[in-house]
Amino acid sequence: MKRTVTEPATAARLLLAAGTIDALAVILMAKIAFPFAENKLPFLEPVILMIAMPLICLLIYWFVTEMLTGGWSIGRACLMIEPRCRDGRKPGVVRRFSRLLIKSATLGLTGLRLNSAAAYDRAAGYVWLSTMGTGHALRSAQGALTVTSGRSTGKSLSFSDFPEKDGKKYLIIGREPGAKGLILTDQGISAWHATLRIIDGAVVIHDGQPKGNECSEESSTNK
Repeated sequence: MKRTVTEPATAARLLLAAGTIDALAVILMAKIAFPFAENKLPFLEPVILMIAMPLICLLIYWFVTEMLTGGWSIGRACLMIEPRCRDGRKPGVVRRFSRLLIKSATLGLTGLRLNSAAAYDRAAGYVWLSTMGTGHALRSAQGALTVTSGRSTGKSLSFSDFPEKDGKKYLIIGREPGAKGLILTDQGISAWHATLRIIDGAVVIHDGQPKGNECSEESSTNK
């Protein structure tokens, strides 16, 4: 079944259900690890170990599911919930770490809300895909860049095919943009004519020409 963007309230309920499954997995981990910890750390009181082991296992579980599996956990896999950025990309390392940091600092308590997204999801810019979604299906990146005049008229490149740099879509346009750029051969096109970046769903254009050159009938300056 196709997964689409899930409304925040629905996503919150699905994540809470997935979290319940994950909590059972963490309890099982702690129960298995307790005898080993008790044997290796005999100087600690059993009561302290009983309190500490679930918390330690929880933090380890969060680290593995957020940083190593790309957001997949046992509970989310069971309910087919998948994280995405708002522009459709899979969350990068920085976003995943930001979410993990805020989630750990709050012990995940803001994720207990039933009608709104958790604070760490809002801060990291997460949306959730599921088979219960009522929104639109996300693509890796929506839209395309198309040349409308000059020798390369008609040449098109989908945003999803843009090369990545530092986790962001990044395209160089010019006569000699490099192997991963868009080559234009018209007179007046500089070697590094412009760059396009896609940041949080927004297209940011930087003019690569000398200051004051006319670009699309408007004076552009370097940034």
